[in-house]
Amino acid sequence: MNELIVQLKSNGWESFHCKFDQIGRRQPLSTIASAFDSLFSSLLSTEDKWGSDGSDTLGVMRTNLLKSFDEESFPILFHLMPNLRRVVSTDGSSTDMQQTEYVFDEFAMIPSKIRLHNLFYELLKAISSSWNAPMLLFLDDLHWADSASLELITFLIEEMGASIADDSTPAARSTNVFIVGTVRTNEVDSSSDLADFLQQIRSCDNVTFTDMALQDLSPDDVNVMISEALCYSQRLTRSLAGIVHQKTEGNPFFVKEFLNDLTVENLLVYRFSEKTWEWDWEWDEELIESRTISDGVA
Repeated sequence: MNELIVQLKSNGWESFHCKFDQIGRRQPLSTIASAFDSLFSSLLSTEDKWGSDGSDTLGVMRTNLLKSFDEESFPILFHLMPNLRRVVSTDGSSTDMQQTEYVFDEFAMIPSKIRLHNLFYELLKAISSSWNAPMLLFLDDLHWADSASLELITFLIEEMGASIADDSTPAARSTNVFIVGTVRTNEVDSSSDLADFLQQIRSCDNVTFTDMALQDLSPDDVNVMISEALCYSQRLTRSLAGIVHQKTEGNPFFVKEFLNDLTVENLLVYRFSEKTWEWDWEWDEELIESRTISDGVA
């Protein structure tokens, strides 16, 4: 995805990244809202106010946002995305925003689900139409998304597909957004909200699925990895690599974290005077073999 984003940006695309995590699941929609808020924060920085074609992106976006939302909608969006207030009030030539008192009402955060979904959809349209270029929305680690976010994403995808198919409403096609989501299939429970989400969007005509099988590293691969990391020959690291592979089953992320754990516990030590990594070839290997994968890695 990083390589794709580099290629798209070189061709004039805009993009922003929404990465889900296990902690964010406790606060519905907070991860998606934070991604939008970070985008607004970036636009407010001096280097990002102007588009690649020299256009006033921030000014155009402000105009689009003020046209898209009313006095009842802005307080909800401001509560979710604090930087949005700065975006819509950044132009001193208009006093509309300054004269209107947008007060957040706690009860306003209990709108109907469809209303909240429509607010995000209109926000996406207002943002995407502010650039004279297509936009990529990257949804990373969807297996950690909360159920409310999955419902919102489903709504956005279905609305975008409907707007493409409906020739009678050409204005609706102005979303101009390409959404890419990634999910680890080994994290999908057949009875989970994620499984329902995947099944639902598979039926959408505007969605393409690509399965990429990533195999674990072999014992030889782990030995190469450790050999290069410790700057030892593969002959000297083979026994250590065998233990690490046994403990991690060749998962490259687990290998890295397991090696980090060994340094924390001084079973793998860097000698600054000799500029080499060291471990006791017999005693430490027995201790290493007795270690378990930490809860954080698991």
